[in-house]
Amino acid sequence: MSSVAKQAGLVPLLKISFEKSPGRRQEFRFQRSFRIGRLDECDVCIKDEHVSRHHAEIAFESGQWWVRDLESSNGTYVSGQRIQHMSIGQRLTIRLGNEGTEVHFEVEKLASPKPVLQWGEQSRGPEKYLAGALPSALLRKVG
Repeated sequence: MSSVAKQAGLVPLLKISFEKSPGRRQEFRFQRSFRIGRLDECDVCIKDEHVSRHHAEIAFESGQWWVRDLESSNGTYVSGQRIQHMSIGQRLTIRLGNEGTEVHFEVEKLASPKPVLQWGEQSRGPEKYLAGALPSALLRKVG
């Protein structure tokens, strides 16, 4: 995440996807903490015998997304290793239970904020603007 985004307190979108049934993928996007589990009250409900009622929590902390196992019966795994918590980084795949559902996470990049000139404000750099390359004479206050 860019330092500007961190300073502004912006949270990047986290895309989550998993196979609900053979050939049928479910996809969500979050910008806040959420829970994954077997209960309908969970933000992401996965009906799988390997998934605990409240299996894992996903939260944005210290400038990055984290996955945390909620003391689930069957555990949360990354590359075959049981984890308690782990940074998602740019993307991560977890398995709920040793033989359960695979859940894929991907952080969507925030667009870098671009400066916008106000009417009458003169450019202090390259002649590039959000509206396109306009001659500086058009951006000066008339009158």
